[in-house]
Amino acid sequence: MTESIRYGLGWLAYYRLSDFLTVVAVPLLAACFLRLILRLVEMTPSDSRFARILAFTASAMPGLVFLSLAPSVVHTLRVDRHQWTCMLHCYSLALAFATFVCRAAWTRARQARDVGCLLAMIRDPSARLANLAAELKMTVFELPTARPLCFVAGLLRPRVVISTGAVNCCSTDELRAALLHERDHCRGRATLWATVASFLNDCSPLPVKRAIELLHYRSELAADREASRHTDPSVLVSAMIKLAEPALNSPFIANFADHAQLKNRVESLLIPDSPRSRPVAGICAALLLAAVAGLAWIPFGLHTAIRILTCRGCM
Repeated sequence: MTESIRYGLGWLAYYRLSDFLTVVAVPLLAACFLRLILRLVEMTPSDSRFARILAFTASAMPGLVFLSLAPSVVHTLRVDRHQWTCMLHCYSLALAFATFVCRAAWTRARQARDVGCLLAMIRDPSARLANLAAELKMTVFELPTARPLCFVAGLLRPRVVISTGAVNCCSTDELRAALLHERDHCRGRATLWATVASFLNDCSPLPVKRAIELLHYRSELAADREASRHTDPSVLVSAMIKLAEPALNSPFIANFADHAQLKNRVESLLIPDSPRSRPVAGICAALLLAAVAGLAWIPFGLHTAIRILTCRGCM
């Protein structure tokens, strides 16, 4: 191999192939693996805390893998400023990387603003709702609207909010069941975990929205199970049917019941776990998640191998 061919191959591989792996190939591989992992997580027992941890990790993994590629991106910035073509494509890679992170941050900022506007309308609860809140030793706020709503909103200080319409259409036992459900969300910091997972998922150029949906579903199942320990499951189901509304599209809000998940949640409460539930599936999912995390080392390993083989590069 002549010196010029050797230099050309080294330049092409080092800057074109490795950049492709950094921005496209690694996130694509992570997304493909995560679809298999999500199927395994779905097969784990519905009330398993381990399953919730797996769902959160799977939701955050696309962004974690992409963000872990930052050292590779920073490495490309160490270019010869006299070679403008090299500098252009290297800085373009860094700009693309920053764009995905800023997009995710901007989306979360807009959602936080919308939730803040919603919380600005809440007021102290009515006497009936205040008595229930005192009984359950929790703080509840009332939203003055005829639409039947019940949700937890907020990140660091989550608040339980029930609308006037929900108070009017539900019995005392149904309201108690709904509050028990939302109390578990507050104690488990469901909105905080959902926001972190959603942000990291959106940091990737190939976010896996199904992972966020599964995390939300597992969080709702866990709250349902906790509420059913203190009240009749049929009462909880009745409250879910009365308060079922389209989901409020924000990780800062944990809605009590939405139409998309209502059927599966009712079945989970009234019917034991399906025979398809297999604890071993969770172990396999955890091992695959560890393998996905290792994808972030691919560009670094490629850089090192090429530098050893060619001993030259566009730097």
